[in-house]
Amino acid sequence: MVNGFSPDGGPLPPLPAEREIAIAFTPAAWRPLLNALHRLDARLGQVVSRSREPLLAQVGLAWWRDRLTEDCDAWPRADPLLTLVATTWGARSAALVPLVDGWENLVGEGALAAEAISAFAEGRGQAFANFGELAGARDRHAIAAAGRRWALADLGKRTSSDAERAMARELAKQIAPTPSLPRQLRGLAVLDRLAQRAVKRDGALLPDRAAALLAWRVGMFGR
Repeated sequence: MVNGFSPDGGPLPPLPAEREIAIAFTPAAWRPLLNALHRLDARLGQVVSRSREPLLAQVGLAWWRDRLTEDCDAWPRADPLLTLVATTWGARSAALVPLVDGWENLVGEGALAAEAISAFAEGRGQAFANFGELAGARDRHAIAAAGRRWALADLGKRTSSDAERAMARELAKQIAPTPSLPRQLRGLAVLDRLAQRAVKRDGALLPDRAAALLAWRVGMFGR
């Protein structure tokens, strides 16, 4: 128990199929870091969606922010996710804090404003940009843009609000097309192309066989 909040401590949070595919197409040297990033992002989503009160979600997110900014040797090992992040990101775990910052924008009563949706996507995009830097990629702006577009498309399937879904879609449309991402970011390239398709069709990220074939093609060839 830390400051009144204890992490789930259960199994690693599951991921939707498109994220599993993206991780699988990431080169082996960087796959563990990307897997940990996505698992943490999924856990943060659980913290927000499962908290009955905004204050509880804030406490949960603050707990994760505190863990990511302290020495990972001090982390409790009861939660498999903490162990995963410690063994992959280790001393670089603070680079994942933008995920917490992003999810924090979805906490609150009432409908989300466009500014909150944009800030949510920005946080997730910056986490991908930090991952890209660790993997040796240079174009931080393009990496963050791809991460933002995926985040907005992903939000579209999470919210039950037509207005929020429409805002997320319009914000995604405003993001300029990204250049080809380097091999070490092949997983993000998969998510970006699926996001472009989802935004164009106003649909899910991996709804059918055609989307699965697109993911395979981008994963194999980068385009």
